[in-house]
Amino acid sequence: MSGRSDFADQDQAKYLATNPVVQRLIGRWLGELAALVATEVPTSSPLLDAGAGAGFSLERFVGQRPVLAVDLHVEKVAQVPTRVPTAQPLVSDVTRLPLPDRAVAWATSIEVLEHLPRPELLVAELARVCRDGVIVSVPWEPWFKLGNLARGKNLRRGGNDPEHLGAFGPTSLTRLLRRSFEHVTIHRRVPWLLAVATGPRAAER
Repeated sequence: MSGRSDFADQDQAKYLATNPVVQRLIGRWLGELAALVATEVPTSSPLLDAGAGAGFSLERFVGQRPVLAVDLHVEKVAQVPTRVPTAQPLVSDVTRLPLPDRAVAWATSIEVLEHLPRPELLVAELARVCRDGVIVSVPWEPWFKLGNLARGKNLRRGGNDPEHLGAFGPTSLTRLLRRSFEHVTIHRRVPWLLAVATGPRAAER
């Protein structure tokens, strides 16, 4: 695994890329994400962002909402308030949140599930702490890998980013979210998938 100092650099390389095609795709994706958050999450409602990283995506979609920004890496989450003044940073494993059941109405988790060896643990934890629902985003495979190949990135890995442990399409993402939520709506924005999952189910004891 890369050293901890590399994580923010990876975020910066992605969200501040100079390639105009990449920037256009990211802008369209984050624009749709911002629209979903604006539609689903009341402006005054505190938002939980699980896997907030250094806040590069969060600053593009959170608006003026108060937000609890959670990430395991202190180097990353410490940067979030500089980008999102309404953010309260919290260092924690997102699959074991130090929050009571139904602590927040809504949560987001952007570009996180594909990094986890057991993404179902995060989905179940979000269902535990949320009253209403979650909005998540993941790379849409194989389109994300093909996009990498087209620009000569990760050629020896078939276009797959080395930190990506899982791959999702609309069916597999829906199946994962329905393990813990009653209703799932998928939004396609090549090369990403966005999903709104509502009706969190109580975890089996």
